[in-house]
Amino acid sequence: MSLPEFVIAGIPLGVIIIALVEEVKAWGVTGKVLRLVSILLGVGFAIAFQLATKMPDTFMAWLTVVVIGLLYGIGASGGFDFLNKRLPARP
Repeated sequence: MSLPEFVIAGIPLGVIIIALVEEVKAWGVTGKVLRLVSILLGVGFAIAFQLATKMPDTFMAWLTVVVIGLLYGIGASGGFDFLNKRLPARP
């Protein structure tokens, strides 16, 4: 799986991760644990996405999957926090 394929698939994946993290937040989870949940979801979905298409056969392939998963998770939580601090407050 190439990086462009991960990026294209990652757009809806980022939205799914944000939605799932919001659901976990509704259960009362907060702070660093919530950020960890986001990262684990990102890595988990990246691995699942890769396994659905092709089993990684080298260390580099596995490393790429994990790094992209980290980017999904961190991007989802960081992007949400970034926008939440800069957009007007909800009425």
